Amino acid sequence: MKIVTGNINFIQRRLDALDKERKKVEKISKEEEKKIEQPTVAYKRKGSGRRKVDFI
Repeated sequence: MKIVTGNINFIQRRLDALDKERKKVEKISKEEEKKIEQPTVAYKRKGSGRRKVDFI
């Protein structure tokens, strides 16, 4: 009985840590779903495309 009562807190901390990890994974997966839903915008280059050095 002494061994069991000594390990109860240890087991409870491990279970709490597992719950935290599960919540983090769920949060990350939800964020990834949001990223997938948003369309990506292509980069549009401003200017003529020539470098300033070419004009000198």
